[in-house]
Amino acid sequence: MSIVIFLLIINGLILIHELGHFIFAKLGRVRVKEFSLGIGPAFWGFRYKGTWFKLRAIPFGGFNDIKGQETRERGGGNFIDAPGLVKLAILLGGVIFNLALGIVLLHIYVASVGYKVKVPVDVPVFFAQKRVNEKEGVRVVGVTANSNMKVMFKKHPNMVILKVGCAAVNNPEDLVKIIDTLHSKGAKSVRLTLLLDGKTKRVYGFKLNKKGKLGVYIEKNTEYILDYSRHKLLAGLFYTADLIYANLKILYRLIETAVSTRRVGELKYAVSGPVGVYKVVDMGIKESLGPAYFVQLIGLLSVSLAVFNLLPIPGLDGWHVLIVLLAIVSGGRLYHEKLYKYITFGGLLLLILLSIIITAKDIRLFFSR
Repeated sequence: MSIVIFLLIINGLILIHELGHFIFAKLGRVRVKEFSLGIGPAFWGFRYKGTWFKLRAIPFGGFNDIKGQETRERGGGNFIDAPGLVKLAILLGGVIFNLALGIVLLHIYVASVGYKVKVPVDVPVFFAQKRVNEKEGVRVVGVTANSNMKVMFKKHPNMVILKVGCAAVNNPEDLVKIIDTLHSKGAKSVRLTLLLDGKTKRVYGFKLNKKGKLGVYIEKNTEYILDYSRHKLLAGLFYTADLIYANLKILYRLIETAVSTRRVGELKYAVSGPVGVYKVVDMGIKESLGPAYFVQLIGLLSVSLAVFNLLPIPGLDGWHVLIVLLAIVSGGRLYHEKLYKYITFGGLLLLILLSIIITAKDIRLFFSR
């Protein structure tokens, strides 16, 4: 069941994205030779108004084959001959459709929780009014290189320590004092009661490091509430804008920290691929988190797909937009067809390599215990 729902979500978002490109191409009188959902060999299709609509064997991905996108072809309807603004509209069509879907779904989610969204960390926002609630336990916000809790933290970054043995933990000082006391009595490991992802309480045993520490960075378990009750009509738009801003800010801090500490490899844990998304879908189904959870999840994924495609990386929509903008500004002088093709191809290979690395990381975390 989880894999079916996962594929429906991913392919639904891809369908919306490609539909955006298709509709703007049609509005701009640019011919779309083929509209395909999936990759690999086609097993079913039909032709309508000059476009082949096909379903392909591997149900993951999709594309539009737009006439004359790189090289002028015979007849009219070439992308390369379209006005600059039409080209930009076609290239941004997928991003626009994904953003629109994300804003609508996130508005539904925000309204369903009374326009007050709970977040586990203090995030920078523009539009929401932030409120703060103190809760039991201490939140783990990071781990050291020699910590035996590294794998658990990577699997559950929203992890809260509630108890050490039978002793309740109410603040960071409590945890440090209890661990130090146990270590002074010769303890080599401790049993922790953890709250995972805000839902599941479980008890795990962890070894202490050579210094008798857990090797974690902790802070008070504070719940932050983003209140959009003053902006109900625009709550979805404002929540989306706040999410994009907060995540870009957090990513910038991660990059800054990685560069300053020379541990750039750790950045791979800041992003996730299809396996990571499947894990989130699977958790939602197994724990019966309800419709609101999936409405928010699909909205977040749709916005993430839009923002990711806007990056000026060869092979993504943002790269093609950058090329068209340079051509418009320079009157075509900065456009070199062969160089453009080579860079785009190289970018696609890089994206495939990064996808393999991220997927391998997700698989390792998914199956680690």
